[in-house]
Amino acid sequence: DDVRATFERIAKSTPEVVFLGLAQIKKPWNALHQELVNRQLMMFLSGHSSGIFVLNLLWQLNSELFSEGCIELYNKDPANVSRILDLAQELKVLNPLLEKRPFAFAIDLAALASRRQYLNLEKWLTDNIANHGTTFVYECLDLLNHEIVTRAISDASTANQSPRLTYDVVVIFLRVLQGSQLSADKAEMLREIHDVAVRLYPRLLSLGSSAAAVATNGEATFSEDVEAQANSYY
Repeated sequence: DDVRATFERIAKSTPEVVFLGLAQIKKPWNALHQELVNRQLMMFLSGHSSGIFVLNLLWQLNSELFSEGCIELYNKDPANVSRILDLAQELKVLNPLLEKRPFAFAIDLAALASRRQYLNLEKWLTDNIANHGTTFVYECLDLLNHEIVTRAISDASTANQSPRLTYDVVVIFLRVLQGSQLSADKAEMLREIHDVAVRLYPRLLSLGSSAAAVATNGEATFSEDVEAQANSYY
């Protein structure tokens, strides 16, 4: 208790010094050490006045700890991906951060980076599919399914909220995924995702043989519950 009280007192006056000092110590860490590091890391990641200065040094001293903190922040709330991308751009560490796991974190970060024109999403997706195969493809499908299908069947009161995946990003995902090797059930899942995406983004119908080719015979079909809910938006 005395050790904890001492560290917490010092951390209040000089959090930068305490945090960077603790971060440099090689693991294994005891429970108190881990708790103090985690708490201060979240503080700096979330917008502390000296956050950029500290996180820039942290990346040089212990890049893995920085990455772990970003993933923890994302897991707490995926909407934090915007803050994470801001930091990645400020610190010029987007590319190495996009190599981290889980794939869901990297894919969501890449999608937002593409929206802001920081990343060639099509090349990034294609390269990762080549390197990681079906595991990566299925994670992409899960993201699309969550962001598109969930939006389509959500309450009408949320229909006007800004989607996390824009039309341009959705087109890239569909175009790349349709060229991938998919099992029958995953191909069906992609077709269903496309069907709902067409209703949310009608311009997909104009893509002809590209993304629209995911749908059987170029036609968009919907389950009754999705059809009824989507109709209520228009």
